Amino acid sequence: MTHRTFTTNSQGRSASASSRSTSYTNAEGAGGSSSARATSSDGDVVSSQEQVFTPGATSSESRSSAVATSDSASASTDVSAPADDTSQETEENHSRLVFHIGNNADNQFHSSDGQDIMTGYGGADTFELSHNQSSPIFDIYRADIITDFNRDEDSLQFTDDITIGDLEFESIDFNNDTIAESTAIRLGPDGPIVAVALNVALNTDFSTASVLEPIADDNTEANSDDNSNSSTESTIDFLLGTSTQTVLASSSDRDIFIGSNNADIFSLETTGVDQLAHADVIIGFDLDGEDRIQLDADISISHDIRLETVDLDLNGIAESTSIQRIDGSILAIVQGTVDTLGNTLLSSHAFISAGES
Repeated sequence: MTHRTFTTNSQGRSASASSRSTSYTNAEGAGGSSSARATSSDGDVVSSQEQVFTPGATSSESRSSAVATSDSASASTDVSAPADDTSQETEENHSRLVFHIGNNADNQFHSSDGQDIMTGYGGADTFELSHNQSSPIFDIYRADIITDFNRDEDSLQFTDDITIGDLEFESIDFNNDTIAESTAIRLGPDGPIVAVALNVALNTDFSTASVLEPIADDNTEANSDDNSNSSTESTIDFLLGTSTQTVLASSSDRDIFIGSNNADIFSLETTGVDQLAHADVIIGFDLDGEDRIQLDADISISHDIRLETVDLDLNGIAESTSIQRIDGSILAIVQGTVDTLGNTLLSSHAFISAGES
C-alpha cells in the first residue's frame, strides 16, 4: 500500500508526505516492510523504515504513517510477524464479518464461518447457501447477505444437506421503512435463515438463468476462509437505500451502507476508528451517478481528508478506498472504487459538506 500527499501553504512552500507498507507470506515464513517520510513546509524532514522476516510465521502485518503540515512533520512505521492480534477481542464479544467482492466476470462465492457480505457486481455470479446446525441464525441482520442478486443472471447453490424442498422464501422489510423489499431464504417456514437477498423478490419459480444447484463434490474444498480474518464488533447496523434519494447516516455502531439505484447520500461520523476491521463500509456507491459522501462542515475535503486503497476482501488486490483523516483515523471504506492499475476512483467531486444536497 502506498500513499502520498502534497500541500502548499500561503507562502507557496510545499509540504509532502509519503508512506508505503507491504506484508507477505511464503514457504519459509512471513514478513513485511514499512517506510514513511514527511517534509514540512519549513523544510523539516522526518523518516522511518522497518523490515521484519520471521521463519515459520504464517501471518504478518505492516503499517506506516506520514503527516506533514506547514510547521511540523511526523513519520511512523510498525511491522510484525506473526501479525499482532492484540486488537482481536474474544469470540464472546465479537463476530467475524467477511467481505466477498466480485468484478465484471462470473464469480463464485463460498460462505465462511463468519457473516458473509457478498457483492457480485457484473457477470453471472453464483452464491453459496449453507447453515451452521449448531448455531442456527434467526436474526436477518446476522445472516449472510447478498447485496446485488440479479434474477436474470445470478444463481444460488446449496450444500449437500440442503435441498430445494427445504427452502422457504420470505419477503422482509430489511430497512424498516414498512415496505418489504428483500428476501430471507429460510430452511422451512420460520426456520433458520441461510441468507438474505437485498432489494429482490425470490421464490422457487426462478428464471432460466437463476437456478438452484447443488454444489459439486469437487467444489467443497473451495469453501475456504483464507480471506475471512476480519473481525468486528458484534453490533452492526445495516442501512439500506430506498427507491427515492436517501440520506444514510452513520451511528455509534459499525454501519454497512448499502446504496440503491437512486442518488444516495452517505453521511459519515466526524470521529473515525483506528482499524479497518472496525470502519463503516459503503457498498454500491455509484461513481458515475449522483451518490455523494457527506462530511461534517468543519472537515475540509482538500486539507483534512486522505484516500488510501485497501484490500477489503483480503485476496491480495486492492479494490476499495478508505476515507481517512490526516491523523490516520478511518471514517469509512468505499467498496469497489479502485481501477485496474490500483488507483482510487474517488475524487473531491464525490464529497459534499453537511447542509449540502
